[in-house]
Amino acid sequence: MDDKALIFLSRGEIMRASEKLEEGIRKDKDGHWFLGKWRIRPERKYPYMSIGERVISAAKAAYDVYPEKRKVPASEVYAKYKEDHKMLMVPTCGEPECINPEHLEPRLPKEHSAKTALVGEAHPMTKLTDYEIEEMLREYKTGVYTVNELVERYGISRVTFYHYRKRFKNRV
Repeated sequence: MDDKALIFLSRGEIMRASEKLEEGIRKDKDGHWFLGKWRIRPERKYPYMSIGERVISAAKAAYDVYPEKRKVPASEVYAKYKEDHKMLMVPTCGEPECINPEHLEPRLPKEHSAKTALVGEAHPMTKLTDYEIEEMLREYKTGVYTVNELVERYGISRVTFYHYRKRFKNRV
């Protein structure tokens, strides 16, 4: 596959997308590209644009409009796109709204959620450390404490307790 091949846009859409991107892109000193006038979808948190009747991620449009800036070859992107048409172009620079093709990486939805999911102590809403959870489950296994006593003492719900018990079953 040619490295300049179009993946997301048709030949007819490429000119309209190019015009829209040229007039709307804001570039900062760190090399990030942002769209000044297009909306961000609240449920997805990514910039998008309409090209005729079609709504497309601005990152996907930028990937096709600026093939010379691509870091990921078109063949790799196309292979993932063929596997799942809901494939995402995710910025690797840490700026979720960046659409610079040099910062984009193709990810399938399952890969993206696995890379961004926060679990255990890394999750901002966690109440207990892994050590505390293991300690609580050891106390439960002794049979001295009931579930109700433990959830009250550790300040968690019964559902959370059973979730921890399932998640840590091989550790305790």
